[in-house]
Amino acid sequence: MYIKTNTSDDNVREYGYTSGTSYDALPIAWFWNNMAHPTKGYTAIAYMFIWLFYLILAVPAMIFWIWQLVEADEDRCVGASGTWLFNMWSSYAHLYGSWILYFLTVLMPILQLGQINGDIFAAGYINALVQMSMMMLTWLGTGIIHVLFVPALNQEWKDRCETAAPIAEVPAEETNVEEVAVEEEPTVDEGNDWD
Repeated sequence: MYIKTNTSDDNVREYGYTSGTSYDALPIAWFWNNMAHPTKGYTAIAYMFIWLFYLILAVPAMIFWIWQLVEADEDRCVGASGTWLFNMWSSYAHLYGSWILYFLTVLMPILQLGQINGDIFAAGYINALVQMSMMMLTWLGTGIIHVLFVPALNQEWKDRCETAAPIAEVPAEETNVEEVAVEEEPTVDEGNDWD
């Protein structure tokens, strides 16, 4: 999403060089052609980094998380299970990637603001300001969540898969039950004439 500074600013625009007309473009198509733009290049690079880094880091994490949720309990600790993949991805790739790569989505709007040099009426200023704020929130939120919850995820893995010894079936011991003869009271028919 591109937020205009002034109503006269262009959106993310593409130019049809053959027809000589301009048209609004989707940011995913716009950033490929505008990374070298003299005034909106950092905005284009920021859009590319957001698209690329979230695709590389967040999509596999979501797939592994869903896989962990739907797999059977007996398969959780066997081979490359969804539980193992989610734990591994969250502990290494997504933990470090969220702190390092997601920061680049914050850095590009900062560089855009530096290039604009404080001109609050320049095209791209408000977009860079909003983009920097939102990306900083998601960068810090994702990083802090990983720092706080990855140790618990690792502990769950250890408790469930590493320390749990395989349960072997032990045959039950045979017990000899001796039948005890119970003496019964004689009935009236058997000569009991106490009545």
